[in-house]
Amino acid sequence: MSNDRTDESNWYSSGGYDAVATSAQSGLTARIFHSQIERGIPASAHYPRVLEVGALTGQHLPYVRHSFDSWVLSDIVSHPTGVFDDARISFVQQDVHKMTFEDHFFDRVAATCVVHHLDRPMTALAEMRRVCKPGGAITILLPIDPGWMYDLSLRLTSVRRAKKLGLLDEALRSRALDHHNHFTSLRWQFGEAFRNDDVKVFTWPLPFGGKFLNIFSAWHIVRGAK
Repeated sequence: MSNDRTDESNWYSSGGYDAVATSAQSGLTARIFHSQIERGIPASAHYPRVLEVGALTGQHLPYVRHSFDSWVLSDIVSHPTGVFDDARISFVQQDVHKMTFEDHFFDRVAATCVVHHLDRPMTALAEMRRVCKPGGAITILLPIDPGWMYDLSLRLTSVRRAKKLGLLDEALRSRALDHHNHFTSLRWQFGEAFRNDDVKVFTWPLPFGGKFLNIFSAWHIVRGAK
């Protein structure tokens, strides 16, 4: 019998995710996906120390507009170093459920497509908040899955590409095993984790219609003092 978690990790480390997922590729879909995480952050902003969790090999970095002194890519899966020719960028292997960083260490914490994959989202959200400074930013992209529009978007993009590459079974298996936190539950958990913070939620492609007419949501949190 195969180990489900090992199979999931293999999907990412083998390059299957990079080959299939539109968020991991260049193009219009990736630009929309990643730009939403930066929505609401002015280009003039400066965050000295930034942590990105679930960063894989740093697909989000080209879309960051603000300046920074240090950007730490972190993921539970080890990735090669030296992906970026920039001394400000580094990679550390970390479990977001129990990170080794000090309290209030980062000025910004960012997460792309990771929270719905986690075994203990509330624990991970608390950790992201713990390592962020009061007044700092926490920005998280959350797919609206399950959802009509999200499912349709996958069928038109990632599923079509997986079928073309002969990776359909692996892609469907990864989604079934990996997307085990549904949006309604996560929305409640976000509300609990960031109840003392300033929270703004943007949905795409429409600012209305909730989970029925949108594909993903972007959460922009300014951490409170408590």
